[in-house]
Amino acid sequence: MPRGSPPLYRDAFDHLRVPVLLLDEQQLRDANPAAAELLAAPDRGALLRCRLSDLAPAHPGDGQASALMLERRLGEAREQGRIHFEGAFRRWDGGTTVAEACLTHLDGADGARFLMELRPVAVEAEGHSESAAAGRGQVIRYTSEGAPACMMGTHVEIEQLKATEAALRQREEELREAQEIAELGHWVSDFRRNEIRWSEKIYEIFGLSQEAWGATHGAFMQAVHPADRARVQAALEAAYSTGRYMVEHRIRRPDGHVRTVQERGHVEFDGAGAPVRMIGTVQDVTSQRALEQALAEREAHYRALVEQHPLMVGRFRPDTTMTFVNQTLAAFYGIAAETLQGQRWLPLLPAEEREAAAEHLRTFTPEAPVGSLEHRVRNAAGEPRWTYWTNRAFFDEHGNVTHFQSVGMDVTERKRAEQARRQLTELIEHTPDFIAIASPEGAIQYLNQAGRALLGGDGATPQTWPLAPRYPGAERSGMPSYHPGWAHQRLQEVGIPAALEQGYWEGESALLDAAGEEIPMSQVLVAHRDEDGELVRLSTIMRDLRRQKRLQEALDQRQQWLERLQAITGDPAQSLAAKLTALLALGTEVFRLPCATLGHVEEEAYVLRAVAPEHGSLQPGQRQELELSCSSQVLGAHGPVGVHDASRAAHRDHPCYWVHAIEAYLGVPVWLGEATYGTLLFYSHEPREPYNRFERQFLQLMGQWVTYELTREANRSALAREATTDHLTGLYNRHHLDAELNRMLAHEHRYGRGTGFLLLDIDHFKALNDAYGHDAGDRVLIELAQRIGGLLREADLFARWGGEEFAVLVPEADRDGVERLAERLREHVVATPFAEAGLVSISVGATLLDPHDDKVSALQRVDRALYQAKREGRNRVVYQSPREGA
Repeated sequence: MPRGSPPLYRDAFDHLRVPVLLLDEQQLRDANPAAAELLAAPDRGALLRCRLSDLAPAHPGDGQASALMLERRLGEAREQGRIHFEGAFRRWDGGTTVAEACLTHLDGADGARFLMELRPVAVEAEGHSESAAAGRGQVIRYTSEGAPACMMGTHVEIEQLKATEAALRQREEELREAQEIAELGHWVSDFRRNEIRWSEKIYEIFGLSQEAWGATHGAFMQAVHPADRARVQAALEAAYSTGRYMVEHRIRRPDGHVRTVQERGHVEFDGAGAPVRMIGTVQDVTSQRALEQALAEREAHYRALVEQHPLMVGRFRPDTTMTFVNQTLAAFYGIAAETLQGQRWLPLLPAEEREAAAEHLRTFTPEAPVGSLEHRVRNAAGEPRWTYWTNRAFFDEHGNVTHFQSVGMDVTERKRAEQARRQLTELIEHTPDFIAIASPEGAIQYLNQAGRALLGGDGATPQTWPLAPRYPGAERSGMPSYHPGWAHQRLQEVGIPAALEQGYWEGESALLDAAGEEIPMSQVLVAHRDEDGELVRLSTIMRDLRRQKRLQEALDQRQQWLERLQAITGDPAQSLAAKLTALLALGTEVFRLPCATLGHVEEEAYVLRAVAPEHGSLQPGQRQELELSCSSQVLGAHGPVGVHDASRAAHRDHPCYWVHAIEAYLGVPVWLGEATYGTLLFYSHEPREPYNRFERQFLQLMGQWVTYELTREANRSALAREATTDHLTGLYNRHHLDAELNRMLAHEHRYGRGTGFLLLDIDHFKALNDAYGHDAGDRVLIELAQRIGGLLREADLFARWGGEEFAVLVPEADRDGVERLAERLREHVVATPFAEAGLVSISVGATLLDPHDDKVSALQRVDRALYQAKREGRNRVVYQSPREGA
C-alpha cells in the first residue's frame, strides 16, 4: 500500500489471503505477506527490490511467463484495464509457481499503476517434468513419457474474499468522505508523459469538468492565477531537486471566481536520479484564509481602539511581566511602551502595596475570573497617585492562569474628595441615583431628592424618613425598613460587615417604593470613620436597575434569537426548504409580525416560495399580482424597509394596504447573484411600534443568508446542467446518455418491458462542412436537433453522441414502434431543406435492448445497424433485432 495510507487500509491489505503485488510499470512498489509466501521470498523488502521481469523463470517453457511476455501483458492491461493469464513465476528457492494472474491497470494518485493478483493453480510434482497443460483454475501434470500424472487446482474462499473487498470499498468511501470534509483532492503528475491526473474533488475545486481539463502541465498553469504562476513554477522546479513540493497560490476558475489552494507533494526519481512523477494533494483553503484575514482585521481594530483609549489598558503574565501596554498607560508612567513591555509592574508599586497586590492576583479562579484592585503608585512626575484596576484572568485547560487583561484609571481626585469628605450637595441632590447618609444607629440623616421621591417622604421632616439597616450591636427604633426582607438580610449579614471591615461594600440590593413594589438596585455602602477610627456615619448610593435589567433581558433575548438563527442556518441535516420555513417562523417572533413570505418575481407576478404560518391562507407556489403586493415597495430598496403604521404611511393609498388589509410590514430585497430574486417580507394586519435598529439589522442578516443560499442553489443547478449538456445543441451529452443507458439496461434486466435504441448519423456531413464551412455545419447540427426533438415524447432521451451522430433511448417500446419512430424522424429531416445546406438526410440504426444485453453489446448492435444503413446507400432505417446481433 502507498506510504501514508490509513491504518485500516494497511490492515486489510496485509490480511488478504490472495497474493497481491502493486507495481509502477515494471518496478514492484508493495506486496502483501501472502505474495511473499507464494514466491518464497524471505520478506516483503526482498520483493520490493525486484522488477516484474525478475519473477520470470530463467528458462521458461512454452506458454510460461517470460520477461518479454510479462512486459507485453503490462501493455495489454494498460489498454484493456484488466486481463487474466496463467504462467509460471520464479521463486526464491529456485523453484517455480504456476499461478493464474489478474493484472489490473489503476488510474489513481496513490503511486501504484498496476495491481496483480496471483492465484496458485499447481505445485511441482516430484518425478514429473515441468510440462503442464493448465485450464482456468486447474493444472494437469504429465510424466516424461507424456502420460497424465495428476491434476491439481485451487479452491478460493469466495466469502472471505468478498468480505475483504467490501471492507476495502468501505475504507475507500471513508477516505473519500474525509477528503470531501477537508476540501482535499489528490493528483498524480507523470513527467515522462506530461500527464496530470486529478481526483474528482480537484475538478470541483478548480470548477472544471474532465472534458474541459487538458491534463497537462500547461493546462494546470493556465488555471493558476497569473500573478502566482512564477512562484508556482519556481516551487515545481525546486521540487525536482529536493523531492518536496509545497506551495500556496490562487486559481482562477472558469466562472471567474478566485480560490486559494494549498498544494503538497513529493517527487519520485528513477535509478538515474531523474524525476519520474510527483504525487500530491490540493486543499481549498479559501475560507480559512478569509477567516484569518478577518481575525487579523479584528485584532488590528482592537489594537487601534485600545491604543487610543483614554483608560489605561495592559496585559501581563502571572509574574506581572507586561506583554502589552497602551499609550495611556505608558504616558502615566512616563516610560515608552516598548520599554515597559517585558518589565514586571509589581516592583513599580510602593513597597507597602506590593503584598496586597500579589495577594489580589492569587484570588482569581476559573469560577471567579474578574476582580478589582486599587493601589497607590507614583506617576511620571513622581507624584503619588491612586489607580483603580479591573483585572480579568485567563486560564488554560488545567485551570492555571495564563495571563491577565487589565483596565485601569487614575482615581486620585476621587480619593482626595473622599478623604476631604466634601459633600457635593448640589450634585447629589440632582442625581437620579438614590443617596442617603445614616447614623451608626441606622437613623437616616440625609436623603437626596431621588430617594425622597422614591420612598414618598415629604423631605421636610426627617422623622418620616425610613431607617437604614443597622450595624451589629447598634440600637434601632421601631420604624420599618424600606428594604425587602432578602435585601435587608443581605445588608445585615454581608454588606454592613464588609463596609465596617473594608470601608465600603458594593453589590445588588433592592428597595420598596411608596406603593410597596420591589425595585432592583445597585448599591454601594460606605463606612465613614474619624481620625480615631470610630464609625461616624454610613452612606449609600443606589441606582435603579429596572432599565438596565430590561435592557439585559432584551440583550439576552436578542442573543437567543441570534443563536437560533445560527442553529437554523448551520444545520447540515436540514433541507433548504426546512431552513426557510424555520427562518420565517423565527422572523415572525423577532419582528412581532405574525405573517411572512419569501417570494420571487416572475414578470408581473410575485410567486411564493415559503410562507409562515405554514397552514395559513397562503401556500408555497401561489402567485400574486406584484403591484398589489407590499413586495413592490421593497424590491427597489438597498436594505430593510418597512411601515409600522399604515395609517401614517406616505403611500397610504397604495393597493397593498387596502387589498391585503396590511397595517405594518418589514421587508428586505433578496438577490440571486447580481440579479434581483424577490423579497423576504414580514407583515401584520395590526399596527405596531416603530422598528428598532436591531430588528432592521437582524432582517438584513436574514436577507444576506437567504441570498447566499439561493445563489449557491442556483450555482449547483447550473453546474449539474453543464456536466450533462452538449454545449452546441443543448441536448444531453454522451456522458449522460451512457449513464441513462446503464439505467435502462438495469430496468430491462429486471422488468423486460422493451426499450428502443436509435443511433442517427447525418449523411455526407464532412462534404457539407467542406462545402459550406464548419459554422454552417454547426447550424445544421443545431437545427437538426430541434427538428428531431420536436417529434419525441417527454419520456424519450435525446442526446448528441458525438460529431454528427445522435442517439435516442425510447422507453416502453416494441419493434414496430421503434421502426415507425425512426422512419418518421428520417422523413421529417429530409422533408425540408436547411437554410444554408439544402436537403440533408440521415441514416438510422435501430434496435431493442435485450434483458441479456450489457452496454457494449447494445452499442455494437445499434452501430452495426447504422453501418448497414450507410452501406446500403444512406438515407434509410435499418433495424437489427437482439438475436441478429448475438
